[in-house]
Amino acid sequence: MVIKFFCLFVLVSDDIGSRQLDLEGKSLSIELKSNEQGMFVKILESQGNAKGKVIMSAEKAREFRSILNEFVAEYERLPQEEENTGGSERLKT
Repeated sequence: MVIKFFCLFVLVSDDIGSRQLDLEGKSLSIELKSNEQGMFVKILESQGNAKGKVIMSAEKAREFRSILNEFVAEYERLPQEEENTGGSERLKT
């Protein structure tokens, strides 16, 4: 007789904090959560029926913040007229 066990592991997450941001017709929800695997950040974007999601570990969120801070610092260094016309060539891909 062979007995098979099937386990369903549901990763239950605890909400630690969340913030909402309305951005040019889009809605962003940024959530800090934790589960058995550790802490993570979830960014949800919605615009009408379109939805997007990014999930990253808290460690990767630190790297993301560092890159975002670099972009913000670059933006703050721009002359006023460049702010309104698209910004620095260094930020374009």
